[in-house]
Amino acid sequence: MLVSVLILFIPKQDKTIKLYIDYCGVNKVTIKNHYLLLLVSKILDRLFKAKIFTKLDLQNVYYKLYIKERDK
Repeated sequence: MLVSVLILFIPKQDKTIKLYIDYCGVNKVTIKNHYLLLLVSKILDRLFKAKIFTKLDLQNVYYKLYIKERDK
């Protein structure tokens, strides 16, 4: 299936250009999620009980870890 995206450069009044991308074609063929996403607090509760972490697990929660100000 071939889906196209319209990309335009529109001139602004101050002589710069603005990038405009129209995703209507992509949105028509996108399959929507039919399930609720978990709350971040529930995901973190699951991680708190875990003993073994993979690289993928740690990559997703990297920005949610607290770091002491002196260690930054």
